[in-house]
Amino acid sequence: MVEVSMSAGKKAKASFEKVAKKKPDPMGLALGKKAQAALVQKDYASAKELFERAQAICEASVNKAMKTKRAKPSGSQEAEIKVAPANPKDDMANEVNLPQPGSDGHVIAKSKINLPRGAYNYAINTSSRLAEHLTATGGKWQTRFPPEPNGYLHIGHAKAMHFDFGVAEKYGGNTYLRFDDTNPAAEKQEYIDSILSSVEWLGYKPFKVTYSSDYFVKLHELAVQLIKNGQAYVCHQTKTETAVSRQVLQGFQLHCARNNLSRHETPLPAGAESPYRHRSVEENRIKFAEHPRSLDVHCIYPTYDYAHCLVDSLEQITHSLCTLEFETRQAPNGPYYWLLDALDMYKPITWEFARCNITYNVLSKRKLNVLVSQGHVNGWDDPRLLTLEGLRRRGYTPTALNRFCQELGVTRNDNIQHLERLEGCVREELEDEVDRRFAVLDPLPIIISNHPGGSLPVECPLHPKFPERGMRTLNFTQTVYIERDDFRESDDKSFYGMAPGKTVRLLFGYNITCVRVNKDDAGEIIFIEATYDETSLGTKPPKGTLHWAGLDFTHGEVRIYEKLFSVEIPGKRVADANTITGTQEEATGDDQNCDWLTQLNPNSLTVYQNALLEPAISKLTATWSTPRFQLQRLGYFTLDRDSTFHAPVLNRIVTLKESKELTFMRKSKK
Repeated sequence: MVEVSMSAGKKAKASFEKVAKKKPDPMGLALGKKAQAALVQKDYASAKELFERAQAICEASVNKAMKTKRAKPSGSQEAEIKVAPANPKDDMANEVNLPQPGSDGHVIAKSKINLPRGAYNYAINTSSRLAEHLTATGGKWQTRFPPEPNGYLHIGHAKAMHFDFGVAEKYGGNTYLRFDDTNPAAEKQEYIDSILSSVEWLGYKPFKVTYSSDYFVKLHELAVQLIKNGQAYVCHQTKTETAVSRQVLQGFQLHCARNNLSRHETPLPAGAESPYRHRSVEENRIKFAEHPRSLDVHCIYPTYDYAHCLVDSLEQITHSLCTLEFETRQAPNGPYYWLLDALDMYKPITWEFARCNITYNVLSKRKLNVLVSQGHVNGWDDPRLLTLEGLRRRGYTPTALNRFCQELGVTRNDNIQHLERLEGCVREELEDEVDRRFAVLDPLPIIISNHPGGSLPVECPLHPKFPERGMRTLNFTQTVYIERDDFRESDDKSFYGMAPGKTVRLLFGYNITCVRVNKDDAGEIIFIEATYDETSLGTKPPKGTLHWAGLDFTHGEVRIYEKLFSVEIPGKRVADANTITGTQEEATGDDQNCDWLTQLNPNSLTVYQNALLEPAISKLTATWSTPRFQLQRLGYFTLDRDSTFHAPVLNRIVTLKESKELTFMRKSKK
């Protein structure tokens, strides 16, 4: 072994640090720490090797060091933000400046400089209520993650969890997992079970699991108290009538804003108020539907706007973190704080952040439900969906998803993320972690005419970059198989596959030369005849190198997933759908003149039912874990839950980074 000097180790370190400063990839930084430890221990050979590997990871990374935006005034809702921090271990507090429990920013739980003229700030805690809160919590930070159990969680919920749990964890606080189960007609135990499973899968441990329904009796008592105080009434307006009233009210608010009028001193126009506002009634949100938890005990259910703030207060939440669509409701003069003020209750700090939107996908639960219920996808866990169950089934790892959320950072600016960014996180993780295997999706037989018979062993590394992981043995048999797309009758210089008279290398194996093409009566190629060079094993390969299969390979099914939609922003007209400027309106894609379902990609799933798989893959079906591996030249794969030992089923997690070879092959086919 060649001796490595201290100077060489330090030189490798300096080179790594220069690259890591510009592209601080989390995996590269972690490897750099191991290299530094080896340097301290005077193991200069290991240190040099680790620094060089860490540098290579950072150079290939999509991460870039981000600059900190200028901080806003301390009294403003616009907190200091860092966009897309690169290191998962970065302090959550460095992303957003949130007030400490018990601080002045907690006394005035929400402030906003541009409140409407005459508006009152209801978000001010009394000294007695804040003291009671701090006594109950011991001054700890307390956040909550409040999903509605009316569907499966998706990647946007993963971002919210990362923020909710991350803030509390940073300060040694607690996070409640609270199910907002206020609409029994849309909720199922199936959804509750799925949410619990997804939260655990991502590695989060709630302080408590609670349900809004736990507080139904208390919420009813508070509603009665408001009615008795003359601060609430029961409304019988239909959904349509309510929408009309809201439109009139929105027009009134716009009129006041444009003319600098006080909304509190200007009379409301006709139709803005509910006709039931000044009447005494006995009903409120009647739903004769069985609740998943409280069954048929109640038939009156609270709205989200009513339950949200009250349960936050009852659970002593210090920081209620929500997406931007709740900003108006949680304004200092909005319903969130008005209700708490009217009932003389403790008021949590609220802060809003941008939703997670990703190209070629929809994350609206309403649209996801349409896809599932109308059969456009195969259930909530279809691997084409960005539901957490779908991503999990496809083979994504919780660490990759958490890293993606960390890299997104927390911002109040509407944004749309490219799908490739999410794919990059899992691809980079799997690159070094998983072993390599062979599979042929669309087999074309090749008969080796000069093969001696039986099988010739070919040694293949489990991972070419890490020879210490060992080797696996494949059998070079008299009949082998290559991909049908890897053969052409007409060769050209941009094609790296097999052609008549052309020699190619079977990956890690022998060189073979095509000598004859055999076709059926319809002109379809049924098999190729070739010869092999027995002296070529381990020699310099020719221009083309192909993956292959032997006679002992297992038959299985391989599912190749592509983008679910054919346009970047589903729901936008084709002329606009592939242009991203990052607004929330574009992210939702709600163009009334465009049917978003017509933009589904008809080729989002391709199934190869007669693929040939390396024998070791079948053995993985017996494991309890989720095996992942790279099928060389094809991508990263995992076993689907439909697999059996005799009939494995593979899902492609993500493609490989395209080599020049693959790019040429694709272009030449078009």
